[in-house]
Amino acid sequence: MVMPYSVPAVFGTVRRSNEPVIPVERYAMYPYVYDDLYGYLNNGAGKAKKARMSRPAYADLPASMPAAARASLLAALEAADAWLAQCHAIEETLSALLLRRSSVFAKRSVIADGEVIGRAGNEAPIGPFTLHVASVARPQRNIGFDVMPFAPSVIPPGIHRVNFSGSFGERLLTIPVQHGASNIAVLRKLRDAVNAGELGVIAGLETEPQSGIVRLELRAEHPGTEHAFNLEDAGGSSLVGSSGIGRVASAASNAVYAVDQEAFESASTNEITLLNNQIMLDLTFADRAAAIAVRVVPDLSFASEQLRALVEGVNTLRAVHGQARGGLEPSFMRSIEAAIAHGGALTAGLRRIADGSWQLDEGQLLAAASTQFEELQLQLTGRSGFAAAFAEELRRMTSLPTEALINVKASAFRPFARYGASSELYLQVRLSGFHVNGVL
Repeated sequence: MVMPYSVPAVFGTVRRSNEPVIPVERYAMYPYVYDDLYGYLNNGAGKAKKARMSRPAYADLPASMPAAARASLLAALEAADAWLAQCHAIEETLSALLLRRSSVFAKRSVIADGEVIGRAGNEAPIGPFTLHVASVARPQRNIGFDVMPFAPSVIPPGIHRVNFSGSFGERLLTIPVQHGASNIAVLRKLRDAVNAGELGVIAGLETEPQSGIVRLELRAEHPGTEHAFNLEDAGGSSLVGSSGIGRVASAASNAVYAVDQEAFESASTNEITLLNNQIMLDLTFADRAAAIAVRVVPDLSFASEQLRALVEGVNTLRAVHGQARGGLEPSFMRSIEAAIAHGGALTAGLRRIADGSWQLDEGQLLAAASTQFEELQLQLTGRSGFAAAFAEELRRMTSLPTEALINVKASAFRPFARYGASSELYLQVRLSGFHVNGVL
């Protein structure tokens, strides 16, 4: 007679009060079936059960499966989960590139020789041109005599009148000079009168740190000949002549320039516009009498950012596939590498290096954008371009069932793999709780 429950071989109770009573027949057939369910008996606080619940993917594995096979299958499932997550990340990158394809190639940037700074509007014509600069716009500067600050004023005492003229019209300034006044006191009065007169002229005092001498400087607020100014003594005054402030140290000038072989143009500012206001250049620090090479190129900052993210994602897929140690179907990695070897990707500068990984050659991307812009745009983001083809391949790959991701021909899975009616290998386990778009 076979007793339905296990009985201790010795007299007395040897089973813990909280240990489950396991039928003999079930224990003989499935000796490990209760390991995870009552793992807290050996591991404490239900650690085994908690560990099982926290797995990103799991399978309905038979309890009699060898530990090595169980570990291999779970590792393959985790690798498949990481693979699919990375595929979705790459797909989002490609979607961003495709959704913004109209604006990705519309932006422009300007590259110029020397210290010339430029910018271009959207869809400005791409290509090089030469800018001939005859002169740049400069403001007028007048500098007075060098004087000792606390010596008696070189300007005689009395009421002095100065006639200012310029783009603002004419103004008459009155400067009183007292007996015994110092040079610094009189120059400060003149400085304050000019700054308060709203003449478009800025007055300031310069002091030599070593010698201590001081001088008055007048400078136009804006460059160009239209902002030039003049000052003269009026009514018998001698302030301008005595202080030397009427001396022009730097005359006002306009920016004079020409594009290629066109006629020269003049502007009172160094910020000039070209080609129907589509290109703006700042000539403030440009060399005079120079021929400056200027190129308008596509601004591919967003495209470069997306392509770098794509390359990083593909390299991550390579790492996941390698770490799976044959647990993932090798055809998927071959499909990824075939997709990224698209002609559009090669034109955009994606290339494979010696260690097998991929990288973006931004110099080649910029060169392709400068010489074959339309072709690059079509091959990269066109309907049959690289981004669309790669995204379609990723959608096909992520729509497959879980079993398709596992390489059932791997040596670790042979003990529980069988041939089906179609002579194809299949696993004798039921994968559950794992879907191609996440874990439920």
